[in-house]
Amino acid sequence: MKLFKNDICYVEFKDLIEIGFPEKFNYDKEFYEENEYVVFTDEKDINYIKNREDIIDYDTVCFLSNEELDNKISEIELELEPLYLQISSTSKESKKNLFEVEEFKNTLFKLDKIYYDLIHYRNNKNEEDEKILSVLSENNITKNLIRI
Repeated sequence: MKLFKNDICYVEFKDLIEIGFPEKFNYDKEFYEENEYVVFTDEKDINYIKNREDIIDYDTVCFLSNEELDNKISEIELELEPLYLQISSTSKESKKNLFEVEEFKNTLFKLDKIYYDLIHYRNNKNEEDEKILSVLSENNITKNLIRI
């Protein structure tokens, strides 16, 4: 999950792991736990993360009801279904070729990651919200996050 407040970007460390530790990020990877947030202040890093569609932006989901989250999850399932059908209906050799196509592989990875991250968020909404509030309070930013 990612969050943007006051020209600062917070990204859950597990998401950085999943996108493959872009080398351009300047932080010490050894000192983070999977569920911690990494803080970015460099404008280039923030823009890079902002443009990553495979990391959920907290502000786009935090006010959604469980029903709305379920609808988002269903929409992604509909996008994933033809990709999985394509995989299951091809021969072993064709599957190998299919996964060599960057666009296919990237689309599948992005949708699959968002799908499971949304399910995780829906099932653990209170804990995830508390974690975000904790991160923001550690950085004196909670006044900018209003829960309705």
